[in-house]
Amino acid sequence: MKQIKTCVIGLGRIAWSFHIPELLKHKFFDLIAVVDPIAERRDDTKHKFGIGKAYKSAEEMYSRERPDLVVVASPTCFHKNQIIQAFEMGCDVFSDKPIAMDLQEADQIIAAMKKHHRKLMVYQPRRLDSDCHGATEIIGSGKLGQIYMIQRGISAYTRRNDWQAQKKYGGGMLNNYGVHFLDQLLYLLGDSISEVFCKVAQKASVGDAEDVVKAVLTTQNGIILDLDINQACAYASNRWLLIGTNGSAFFNQDTGNWSLKYFRPGNMKNPGLQHELAAENRMYNTEKIPWIEETWSPKAYDPVNFWDLCYDYYGKGMAPFVEMKQVREVIRVIDECKKSS
Repeated sequence: MKQIKTCVIGLGRIAWSFHIPELLKHKFFDLIAVVDPIAERRDDTKHKFGIGKAYKSAEEMYSRERPDLVVVASPTCFHKNQIIQAFEMGCDVFSDKPIAMDLQEADQIIAAMKKHHRKLMVYQPRRLDSDCHGATEIIGSGKLGQIYMIQRGISAYTRRNDWQAQKKYGGGMLNNYGVHFLDQLLYLLGDSISEVFCKVAQKASVGDAEDVVKAVLTTQNGIILDLDINQACAYASNRWLLIGTNGSAFFNQDTGNWSLKYFRPGNMKNPGLQHELAAENRMYNTEKIPWIEETWSPKAYDPVNFWDLCYDYYGKGMAPFVEMKQVREVIRVIDECKKSS
């Protein structure tokens, strides 16, 4: 069980809140250095986390260090160059999401990965969340029948004013929450997207990137995905709705449980089709559906640390938890959404 010499590039929010603390706790990763152009960030990172070596540029770091793994935690606009540079220096890479600004950049990264025979995985962790775990269980139970639509959405009112609000840096809700939700949906269904319709807008953000996204996607297997991201809505919500031929299920973020409402096909009587234009007894349909309602609490499972999955890949040679074909499909769909809008 070898230790993997690791360097983190970019000392912003995700590095501070997740990657650096988790790396320092993990006995099989040796965080040898960090990189950031801002001196204050280098200094406070060294002070807070006890990291001895901090460099102002990747070039300076590579001139003195030889990491096995480079963690790219910088803004999206820097990902392509920093990832390819790491490959050229003989390093494997773990990148924050999204992997690139667009599909063209993503394909350049994948080509470089293959050329230099390196490993690459992207931080797309929302497929590990308990809500996604519960959705997998419910679909697998068959209680809802054949799933034909999934609605996934979030709303809040946030006047975003950082780099995530600016197109030139790779900001916008498609590259932000959109990556997470699309990855959840495609991972859940094991499917790819065949049709895309999307509209975006900038309403509350003070930048020029979209903070409102409405997309209707169709998978290769004909399932409709309704993606709704609104950061200019006064009412906050986090929505999951699974819709099947026998019922539906929605996720309650306050309780962490799913509510199901469904029927058993064997308990349904055939109402028969009225072939005449005159409605029988001048009545509307009054069929009583024998609904079954229940609360679905996801089965207990041990939460998975993403860096354990990283070690399985980089240290043990196992398959990557997030495969590059899945990463590429998410970026391709986002590109199609932007073209459609």
